[in-house]
Amino acid sequence: MTFHVLIYPEHALLWSVRYALSKYPDPNHSPHDAYIAAGSACVLSLQGALEAIVNRLLEAQGKLQHWDELRTVSKVDTIAELAGNTIDWGRQPWQELARLIRLRNWLAHNKEAVIGLVNSDGKWIRGGLKNRIPKLDPGKELLQDSIRSLYDSVREAGGLLADMVGVADNFEFLKTEKYEPRLVG
Repeated sequence: MTFHVLIYPEHALLWSVRYALSKYPDPNHSPHDAYIAAGSACVLSLQGALEAIVNRLLEAQGKLQHWDELRTVSKVDTIAELAGNTIDWGRQPWQELARLIRLRNWLAHNKEAVIGLVNSDGKWIRGGLKNRIPKLDPGKELLQDSIRSLYDSVREAGGLLADMVGVADNFEFLKTEKYEPRLVG
């Protein structure tokens, strides 16, 4: 007997973030900066999940060649435009998606380990090599509440896009959080 095996990376990645959020390290009572590690992994997983969702939606629309060559923001805009809508990147959940993409790019493409100076109160100050305050503060951006907001926004935006494309039933997992990374049938 043989079976088809279907793999859904967006399910696996969202499951992993949901799990991480349930076990998230407390910045005040965990090993030093464990939340930085957990948050970084969550950001990378959320970006991967977003990209997988968007790719499935573009594939479902079937109206565009070479969509795999577009950046994530362009893919989101294209899905909406092909469905006769526009995305307002200044509103939620799109604003959070833009923050997710900036965080992911900062983590994945970080070219310098030195990001700035902090005083004894943990506040960013000007000085040092760059004489600037960093645009992204990992001490805030990678906290549990921040990651939860990004997680919820990926799910909400994915659902809105799926609705635009007319395939919301196939993306019900974004509402229910019932993830099935692999199906055998």
